Amino acid sequence: MPALSKTTRTILIGIGLLVIAAGFVSMSKWTEYSRRRACIYQMRQVKGAIDEWAMLNNKLNTDPVTLAELEPYFIKGLPKCPAGGEYRVATVVDLPSCTIPGHTLLPP
Repeated sequence: MPALSKTTRTILIGIGLLVIAAGFVSMSKWTEYSRRRACIYQMRQVKGAIDEWAMLNNKLNTDPVTLAELEPYFIKGLPKCPAGGEYRVATVVDLPSCTIPGHTLLPP
């Protein structure tokens, strides 16, 4: 098998590096997507805790709620956004929110 020229080796190495770089970009986007989905799932759990808390405590839709009031409804403590955001709650009827843009719980 003949030896590859220096130019051919350089081109092959460049293509290989491009493929590796594309893999890292794809992995980064996948990680971001996974964190966003996990955050949204956890906000659904928070909304479920709000609904249960409101029902057990005879609260109205307009009554305020705090995360501290919801903590007993989680065995392992309040959920945390995997991307480092903070969850916010306001009233019984409002959906929980996250401080990370794009981490949005949509109404059912």
